[in-house]
Amino acid sequence: MLRGLPMVFLVTGEDTKYTSMFDWTIPAGFATGLHVHRVQEETFYVLEGECEWWLGEKAIRATPGTYLFIHRACLTTSPTSARNQRAC
Repeated sequence: MLRGLPMVFLVTGEDTKYTSMFDWTIPAGFATGLHVHRVQEETFYVLEGECEWWLGEKAIRATPGTYLFIHRACLTTSPTSARNQRAC
C-alpha cells in the first residue's frame, strides 16, 4: 500500500540490491507534490490511462507505452491525471 492505495511488488530489495518494481493503479487526481529523491532513480512505464508528470520545469504527457526515467536529485511530481492510470 502507498498512501492507502494497493500496489503489487514484482521485484524487491530481496531480489536485487537497489531495485524495486511494482504494478500500481494511480487514481485520478492523485499527486505527491514536488519532491526530490536524493539516492535512487525512478523509472515508470505507463500501461493504461494517461497523466502528466513534471520533471524539473518540463511537463511530460504520459500515455500507454510511455517510459519515464527520472534521475536522482531531479525535482519532480508524481502523476496527476483526469482518469485512472496503471503504471509499473
